[in-house]
Amino acid sequence: MVSKCANPACDRAFRYLADGRLFHIDVRRHPELARKRPDLKRSEDIEHFWLCGDCARQFTVTYVDGQGITAVPLSQLPRVA
Repeated sequence: MVSKCANPACDRAFRYLADGRLFHIDVRRHPELARKRPDLKRSEDIEHFWLCGDCARQFTVTYVDGQGITAVPLSQLPRVA
C-alpha cells in the first residue's frame, strides 16, 4: 500500500490520487526484484509508487540496476528526439 511520496527526501503522506502521480511497476520485469520475492503471487507482481504533486514535476519513478525502484530527477533521463 502506498503511504507516502516515493521520493525519500519528501515526507508528504498519500491522501488523494488527484495530487501527484501514481506509478505501476511490474516486479517480474526486473529479475533482481523478483529474486528477492520468490513466493510472489500473480496478484502481487505489480507494485505501486506515488509521487506527490511537487515531486512529480521534478522526478519520475523507475528501476535502477543495483538500487531497485527509486525516484530519479527528470533532468537525468535521456532526451528522446
